[in-house]
This record gives sequence, structure tokens and C-alpha cells, in this order.
Amino acid sequence: MRYSTSLCLTSLLVGGASFGQQTFQGRIQPAPPVTIGGVYHASTGAWSYSSAGPGSSALAGPPAGDVLFNNSNPIAFYANESGGGTTSYIGRIPSLTSPAPVGTQNSYPVTGIEFEYATSELDVASGGPGAHFVIGLVDKRESCTSLADNAPATYFIDVVGAPASPVAGQLSGHQITIDVSGLGICLSGDGDGAYDGTTDQFGYGPDAFAYTLQFLDTVSGNAGWIVSKPGQASDNTVFTTSGIGPGGGLGWSDVVYVEDDGADATGCYTYGPGPDTILPTLKILGVADGVECTGCPNDDRYEALGNDDCGSALELNNASLVENLTAKTGDEDYFRVTVQPGDRLDVSVLFSQAQGDLDLRLWNADCTTQLDASSSTSDNESVSWINGAANAADVTIEVLASPSGGPSACADYDMTISAVTPVSGSGYCYGTSQCPCSGAAGADEGCLNTAGNGATFVANGTASISNDTFGFQVSGVPGDKPGLILRGANQVAGGLGNPAGDGLLCTAGQSARSRVQVTSAGSTTYTEFDTGISFGAASYGAGVTANYQFWYRDPSNTCSGAGFNFTNAWTVTWGN
Repeated sequence: MRYSTSLCLTSLLVGGASFGQQTFQGRIQPAPPVTIGGVYHASTGAWSYSSAGPGSSALAGPPAGDVLFNNSNPIAFYANESGGGTTSYIGRIPSLTSPAPVGTQNSYPVTGIEFEYATSELDVASGGPGAHFVIGLVDKRESCTSLADNAPATYFIDVVGAPASPVAGQLSGHQITIDVSGLGICLSGDGDGAYDGTTDQFGYGPDAFAYTLQFLDTVSGNAGWIVSKPGQASDNTVFTTSGIGPGGGLGWSDVVYVEDDGADATGCYTYGPGPDTILPTLKILGVADGVECTGCPNDDRYEALGNDDCGSALELNNASLVENLTAKTGDEDYFRVTVQPGDRLDVSVLFSQAQGDLDLRLWNADCTTQLDASSSTSDNESVSWINGAANAADVTIEVLASPSGGPSACADYDMTISAVTPVSGSGYCYGTSQCPCSGAAGADEGCLNTAGNGATFVANGTASISNDTFGFQVSGVPGDKPGLILRGANQVAGGLGNPAGDGLLCTAGQSARSRVQVTSAGSTTYTEFDTGISFGAASYGAGVTANYQFWYRDPSNTCSGAGFNFTNAWTVTWGN
């Protein structure tokens, strides 16, 4: 392999406000002659060339496909983008509901991206790192908006070691094609499969897609798109702008959005007015013969960050709503949040069952203990968990296509996350050295049970007679076993508890019991018998402290032979 490249679908989640149009003409500089750099096959990481090798006049092995979008009339200039920021431009590929030209389908599989660039970086063959850039496609994009505000389908291909200059600091021009066949990249017609027709303040609307470029060359100075002028030479573009002629991609715009750039402020720019309009030289190849994209071909914006397993879960501690995500069979999504002591974590995934069935699971930090799960056959799934420990806990969220959906199941989804502090009271009587049979478990659990851990008992809601939302969540108990809540006025042995069965009895005096419930593996929330009227403070008045604990059957191979165990206990003072 002559050039070393790597493919990643990168997020580039950056902010930035839109400004009024500003001139970008200062970046336009004379371009060097362009040589052919070859074809990079993204699915294999290999390059191919014509028989004459790199620098010859023809590409070898380019991807097959129609030209879906085309700005391919090079002129002798390039746009210097060596500030390190990301520039993005919009275009349009029509859907079946578009006015003329009408699309041939509502979604288009993409097979290749062909473009020209200039760089001053030293070529790999001359001992340098080669050119380094990130080129991207964004499925739906409105002009002059941040990349963070757009599109469930966002593809960024990070290319390192690409063709570059034989002399460091000397500008050279190159044309390459990135073969993306087999990667499942899809562009929707009119951004989302249907023509909208509205326009924004710049004369463009929500029917556009975007193409982006970020140069990361280390040589100070010069790198950027080779630019073109629409409406000149003819080629085989499927869709062109009416009145402009072949070579001007449909919906082309000279409005460029720049963000995180060292040379210019984040905002909207133009290259120049009227007939001086120029655009990046770019072709997008794909399928326009009526063959739609299938399934959920698009990866979401987080896929490049590697959130495909527990160990690479994406941190989302400051997020409350995460939109435009996709889960597929064999490609689970993992996220991680930190839950503070006493907080309840609530997570929901919002999706359409008609598109695909998703399941939702909560795990501890290393995904060895499941905390909660939801796997219905209807729209949306929700889980919750309360951190009853004395320390903050990392919790992993797993979203996966249901195994019942088959090998190609997938669905797009949004996710809501909240961590609130609704807990009244505090825990006590945890499984320590007091446990029977040396059955000590974790510091925030009851005594060891046959599930291999201790069970936890945590309150949620408000212990108030007038506005009672008090309840309990039980986690870590063996599934399908009877259990009930005990209430007492006193803490046994000063809160340390006395051995009973395989656990510790921690509450006594003025005792009451809830009705029997059947436990489930993972966690179970109990509320219906914990109200102030039926089981709470109304029995003995506001201002009185009550103690609660969960008893459950655990008959398999218990150390004492008694066949039952307890969680830790919880104490709370009821309010008015």
C-alpha cells in the first residue's frame, strides 16, 4: 500500500452561531496543476491506480455509479482552508416529490466521492506524513447552521497519508476518489425523502444535504479544495440546476459555513457574488436507477466514537435529550452516565415499532450486572435505577435491535436521560461481617444471595401524607420469587441488624407487612402498597420515623437452609 489511510465516521460535534454572509474571497489563491492520486477503497483500506501509477492521467478501478451531484469544472484556483476548521456546503438530490428535475427514487445509495485538493504537506513516498483531511456527507442540512444541529445520517471519512507534495511546503494539486461501496452510506432525496420547498433567509431550505471538508495538515500554510465554476463543461450528471447546465450540482450554493477555524470566525461566508461564484470541485457517485437504500443504512453521528461495546461507551453526563440515533442488529449502542448518591436515573428510547424493534438495558459500569431492562413489542422503551450507595456510580446504557427482529433489524431513535434526586430518607443495615455464613456482599447491598450478590433496597419519591409519591426499588434479587416489604418503628441492634435466614433483620416494633409480590431479576419498583393511606405515615402520623426492609424467598442452596433473605433497610421521617 503506497498511502496509509484510516476510515472513521467522526462526530465533529461543535457549536457556533450563524452570522450574516461575509466574504470568503481572501482565501482564493492560484492552484497548482492537478495530478491523479488514485482510488481509496474505504471498505478495505487499499489504494488502486492506473497502470502508469500515481500521477498518471486516469483513475484505475473507480466505483461504479451515476453522478448524483457534480461540481466538476475546475478553474485555476483553490480555497485555502489551512486554519484547521470545517467548511461545509449544501446541495440537493431530488426525491420523487420534487419539482423538475424529479428524482428517480427517495433514497440513493452512495458508492463514491471524487474531489480535488491542494496541499503543501510532504508526500509519504518522500518521507512525510502525506495529506490529512476529513471529508463528509450530511444527509439533511440547512444552510448556515452548525453540524451539531443537523442530520441523523452523518458520515465523515478521515483520510491520512493521502497523496501530497514531493517537497514540503511546496503546493501540489491532486484528484482522488474515495470508494465507499459496501459501507451503507445513503443520501435521502430532498434531505429526508420528501420535497419541502420552503426557503431560509439565504434562499435555501431544508431539502438540502451537505458536503464538508476539514484539512488537518501540519505544514503551516496551504491546503484546501480545488474550486470550480458551475455551468461550464458537460458531463453525465444525472441532476443539474435548471438553466445552469451540466456541471452545476442541483441546489448548489456558494454559501459556506465555517466553524472552529483558526483564520476566520465561525459563521456564514460566500466566495463571491454573481458570475464570480465558485464551488468546491466534487462529484458524488451513487445509484439512481430506482434501487432505494434498504433497512437503516446510515450510521449515527456517534458511531465513529466507537460506542459499540461496553468498554467504549460514550459519556453523556450533560445530556438530557440525544436525537437522531440508529441501532442495528450486531451494532449495539453504549452510553455511560454518572448517577449521584440517592439520584434516580430515568432513560427512555423513543422509536417507531413499525420501523424496527429496539430493546433497552441498564448495566453497572463494566456491564457485569444488569440493573434494569425493557423489551416490549410496542413503541418506546424505558428503564430506571436508583443509586442507593454512598458514592457516585457509573451506569452503562445499552440500546440494541431486538434479536426477534432478524439479522437486518434496525431503527432510528431519540433518547431521553434524567437523573433526579427524589429520595426521602437514607439506607442502613448493609451486608457486612454481621451476615450469616460469611455471606457479606457489596458495601451498599444486603447479604449475599444465590444470584451471586446482595440485594439493594432504595426509596424514591416524597414521603408526604398530603402529596405521597413514596415507593421503593428492589434490585439484585433472584427472579420469580415471592417477597414483601416490612415496616417497623425501630432499627434492630442500633441499625446493624440481627442474623435471620441468610440475611439481617433490621427493623422491628409496630410492624406491618405489604402484600406479597413476585420478584424479577434485575430491579423491581414497588409503589402500590407504599402510600401514606395504606402503608405509610397515616398509620401513625406525620413527623414519625419509619423503617422499611424487603424480605424475599431464596430457596436454592442457601447457607442457612432457611430459604429466605433480606435487602438492606431504609429509614425515613414522614412529612405532612
